[in-house]
Amino acid sequence: MAKRTAFVVAVLAALFVTAIPASAVWPGHNGMILFESNRAGGDEDIWVMKPDGTDVKNLTHHAKEDAQASFSPDGKKIVWGSARDGQHEVYVMNADGSDQKRLTHDKHDDINPSWSPDAKQIVWRSDRDGDYEIWVMNADGSDPRQLTHNKKLDIQPSFSPDGKKIAFVSDRGGDPDIYVMNADGTHAVKLTTASGFDAQPNWSPDGRQIVYEHGGSAGAGAAKGGKGPPGSGGKKPGGDSGGQITVMNADGSDKKALTDSPGDNSFPTWSPDGRQIAFQSNRDGNDEVYAMKANGDDQASVSRARDSNEDDPDWQATTGPGLTGGAAPRPGPGRLEGLIFLVLAIVLCNVTIRAVNRRAKAPA
Repeated sequence: MAKRTAFVVAVLAALFVTAIPASAVWPGHNGMILFESNRAGGDEDIWVMKPDGTDVKNLTHHAKEDAQASFSPDGKKIVWGSARDGQHEVYVMNADGSDQKRLTHDKHDDINPSWSPDAKQIVWRSDRDGDYEIWVMNADGSDPRQLTHNKKLDIQPSFSPDGKKIAFVSDRGGDPDIYVMNADGTHAVKLTTASGFDAQPNWSPDGRQIVYEHGGSAGAGAAKGGKGPPGSGGKKPGGDSGGQITVMNADGSDKKALTDSPGDNSFPTWSPDGRQIAFQSNRDGNDEVYAMKANGDDQASVSRARDSNEDDPDWQATTGPGLTGGAAPRPGPGRLEGLIFLVLAIVLCNVTIRAVNRRAKAPA
């Protein structure tokens, strides 16, 4: 009887574990840091380095600007924007720089690309309808679809880890602010309201927080390679105006500044393990890639460049060192969902055990 009861409990537990709803599971493993740099001379290329600043490699080697790159969730692909064919278009390549392919083919600018958490879609910003809007397409470039329809600026889209939401920047309410909408473009909600601009939203790996830049005043740029839109004088969002890295809950509550330094701090990105944030800062006179703990402690330059600019970092999720790629974080339960299902599993197991015991005690 004890063996039968144990078997029933084991089967029920397995069924409940596999039935738990999916959401982002972390921590992941920290791989290389992706960034754009002009250290080779001329316009920016896409580079990678280890988190300690060593093993620096140029991946694109092109005379035209390559910028705003993003690792795929499994760390094996990179999507980025390039002006190599005359206007800015979205491209994809392997994480080692090989097999570079153009995904968009339009006479207007396509830039700001990033991945959906399942790597099946790419969201980006385009002005193909006359103003900057958020678009989404399949990872192979097929089926492009417009998500926002607003005469104001809509840029810098970023999928939530569960794929249900997209954070983005818009000046539809006046100042550029952080908004979140459903992945189909509906129900846009404004998360930031302070004066000055807010830009470059990036979700934490567990989906509970959004890190962003707050407080610059040079405009809501981030059009071409991180530079401002027409009329901005080519300035990046915030320019030298003292933007600071800030974090908030995914619903817009509990905003906290993580940096408080001269110059501009911008383009924050979480490490896959959720413990660090890489960002761009010109506090030492030129743009460099910095890293800090998720609470803002231990801020230090990673790229340590003095004669070039290092911009717009992104962190690779990997199962091994270097550019090895690896499996994306396995879908699994959020904390609340997991607790609810655990309680239900215990209750059902107890009911089943009692029923089995009653049957065993019943007279034949």
